[in-house]
Amino acid sequence: MGNARGEVVGINTMIAGGLAFSIPSQDVVAFLRAPVRTRANLEVVVEPVLLDRAHRQLGLLVLEVIPGSAAERASLLQGDILVGAGGKRFRSMQDLERSIHTSLAGILELQSRRGASENIRTVTTRVDPASVKAA
Repeated sequence: MGNARGEVVGINTMIAGGLAFSIPSQDVVAFLRAPVRTRANLEVVVEPVLLDRAHRQLGLLVLEVIPGSAAERASLLQGDILVGAGGKRFRSMQDLERSIHTSLAGILELQSRRGASENIRTVTTRVDPASVKAA
């Protein structure tokens, strides 16, 4: 997708209901410039969800837990919402990655909510900070 000057401003991703959806080109460039690492050793697939707009509180909805992973050892389940790590609330997707990188001796303390419960539970697991990549 381009503008009137012929510059690329986005990459088309799909067309639905007569509308074209695209990813801004600067987001693609930032993703491609990010350092490549092998894999995230927490081994969960998450999606950001807004918990409280006024306080910019973000949660990370667990979509998948890889069998045998650090996340499974921490008893995380599909549907859990990660709300923070090390006692600090998540405000962006990258906060989880930062928490893994800064965990002492690879010990990560995660705060999460399960189901409709407002109670925050804390789990601890061992991760490998050298093998983290958020996408």
